[in-house]
Amino acid sequence: MTGEWTDVVDHINRNPSDDRWINLRKATYRQNQGNRKLNKNNTCGFKGVWYMKKDRKYGANIGIGGKVKYLGRFDTAEDAHQAYLIEAKKHFGELFASGV
Repeated sequence: MTGEWTDVVDHINRNPSDDRWINLRKATYRQNQGNRKLNKNNTCGFKGVWYMKKDRKYGANIGIGGKVKYLGRFDTAEDAHQAYLIEAKKHFGELFASGV
């Protein structure tokens, strides 16, 4: 439709069966990976956040370029999520930083 060919097409709403033009955007592989759904084993509801039982804290990390970057320990899942969003925006861009 645009006359351009791209290697990666990202589904904005993360639904791979929704191929409406309004739901598709050109993306890099890295951006596409930043727009993934939550992992099935995620129990706290935020991407990149997990509960550390021993410390009673929440940890946060983000995958960048095939490596995991540790973002720290936080008192709440929401604080850990904010740290994730800041890094996601920095590395994947505004549209890819929703984090849910």
